[in-house]
Amino acid sequence: IKQGLEHEASKWNPSDYYTLDIEFQSGHRLHVPMFPGRSMIVQENIEMCVNDHSEEFTELGLRCSGIGNIDKHRHATNIEVIHVERGTVTCLETGTIYRAGDIWTIEPGEWHSATFQHCYCRVIHKPCLPTAAARPMDLKAIPT
Repeated sequence: IKQGLEHEASKWNPSDYYTLDIEFQSGHRLHVPMFPGRSMIVQENIEMCVNDHSEEFTELGLRCSGIGNIDKHRHATNIEVIHVERGTVTCLETGTIYRAGDIWTIEPGEWHSATFQHCYCRVIHKPCLPTAAARPMDLKAIPT
């Protein structure tokens, strides 16, 4: 995954893609690249891309073709709003299952992890994600 993200980022001008700040419980912090209109595998069976970006928010598309997990993490400054369009998303902290039409709102700094099953979600980050020029990509914590 790391090599794929690094390879894709090398093709782009840092002003033309965004980085998502993720802090894991282990203390590792990543600035993961998110590309407009270009799906990238971010975890096994999970792909994401930037659908829309404005001064107020960034909308990511998250697609899971099977079953995929996102480890426990948080975003220090962003509200994350997950709109489930199809499939299911299970919050591992509470056991809550979100289905098509449901919305899961995660406050800044809130620890969360999830299992995604055969789903597509619109994931809104407010405020908008910065460009890689403003906050460079940093993937040190991802194993090679």
